[in-house]
Amino acid sequence: MFKRLFSRRKDEDKDLEVGESNEEKKQLGKEDPLGPEKVRQQQLKQLLDIGIPDAMGISEKEFSNLVPLPERKEGTLLVVSSKALSLAKQLKLANIDNHLDLSLIKDIIISKQLVYWQYGVKDGTAMLDKSPKVCREIFKQQHRRGLTIAEIIALSIQYPDIVKKEYSVDVLGSTYKPGFTSYFTFDYLTKLLDCDLDRISSPKHGSASCEMESE
Repeated sequence: MFKRLFSRRKDEDKDLEVGESNEEKKQLGKEDPLGPEKVRQQQLKQLLDIGIPDAMGISEKEFSNLVPLPERKEGTLLVVSSKALSLAKQLKLANIDNHLDLSLIKDIIISKQLVYWQYGVKDGTAMLDKSPKVCREIFKQQHRRGLTIAEIIALSIQYPDIVKKEYSVDVLGSTYKPGFTSYFTFDYLTKLLDCDLDRISSPKHGSASCEMESE
């Protein structure tokens, strides 16, 4: 189990030092001038470039046909579900070192689609120094939820600058062993997926989230 090594520097990334009142400013893609079709092409290209279609055993054209136009451009994240491609294969393609027993992972939300858009994605900076338990309560009140491991993998692919910041991202959309929460971190140029005690809060950890799906 890896220690939470990162320490934030006060003179860097001041725009990430946000509280609940202005977390909206950090919604992914908020300042992105791209239209929905350009966002689709941009994020689709990232998945094609790392070989997702080949790993799924289909052509790039067939994979592209699975990707609809996003409903909006702000806060969007293109995700490959674990039904379409196993987490183990996705982690390998994304160059993420895995230290979890993936057989114990259970998603709190199961997507009906092989490839899907997630909306209103936020990077977790407003959740820094809040335990996973506290974050779950906050998300429930906001009608939001934590990202799954598949969505964290997508975040690392589509928004690499975010995941390279000096904090770790707790994964609350996928459960692990009782009493533990998995997290993603960028440690000494290596991307890692590991776990820690669920009750721990740290200024070096925050929980990324997205809008809750409509029933």
